[in-house]
Amino acid sequence: MAQLVGGAPIPKAEVAYKFELGKPLVRPEQLQSQPIQMYKFHEWYMKMSANGREMFGARIRNPDFLQGEDVLWIHFKDVFDLYHRDALDVSLLSAWILMVIQRARRRGVYNTGFIDPRKINTEMLDKYEKDTEDNLVHLLTQQHFKTFILLPYNTEVTVYDSMNKEEKVFDKVFQLIDRAWDRFRQLVRRTWKEKLGRRFHFPCAKQDKGTNLCGYYVCEYAHCLSNQIYTTRGLDRIHMREKLPHKDFITAVQEQLMGFINEEVLNPNGEFYYDRSTIRNVGPSSSDVTQESKS
Repeated sequence: MAQLVGGAPIPKAEVAYKFELGKPLVRPEQLQSQPIQMYKFHEWYMKMSANGREMFGARIRNPDFLQGEDVLWIHFKDVFDLYHRDALDVSLLSAWILMVIQRARRRGVYNTGFIDPRKINTEMLDKYEKDTEDNLVHLLTQQHFKTFILLPYNTEVTVYDSMNKEEKVFDKVFQLIDRAWDRFRQLVRRTWKEKLGRRFHFPCAKQDKGTNLCGYYVCEYAHCLSNQIYTTRGLDRIHMREKLPHKDFITAVQEQLMGFINEEVLNPNGEFYYDRSTIRNVGPSSSDVTQESKS
């Protein structure tokens, strides 16, 4: 009010820094303060984007997501969002799950199954309902011998929800899981429980209301759960790594993910390096939905 009456200057709001291909992912004055792996990726990005490149690929093989050969495409714009702690794109969630899968293999952990987040999610369910159900049946069948599966498994589905949403929000997802479970029980003949239990309000870290950071929490949940399965098998709660404050664990997710991308995706010796050879597409995923929405 004093500014309006007395004529005092009104401070200008800082203009949001927007993505532009070929321009730095952060403001130039912020670059030197970036963690090591994020800084390293940024140097590579500047070289690639100067040539007009908009994305990069990670090679997926059948043992990874059990759906044949594929390429996980990651757009620079989505990496920009990660640098600015904006919503995490599903492609980066899939990259994180690849990292967790690799870590489990190296530790000799084979009792845990994983599902590609690009294939099973609410966006896919809305756009490709039958394909999504078929995918889930296939993935349950291929991993029927696993003790745990991150998405669901066995006799109970535990909902790790960082926002404590009402149970009815998950109705459509559970309808999908129930249909897939019924079909799975017909395909893999054992003494399975007829209906999957549902466990809500699981003790796990919660994000602040009004934020769009759920993707980072999903990454942290997957990291901690896979670690707990390996060390204690105790899944009564999710133990966040070293009890880091939420801001610090998001920084840890950013740096760990970019380190994985630098060493295992961009490095020609990395397990998921893609040399641009032709690979058969294995069906729709969230990236297809995203591309359609942009066109």
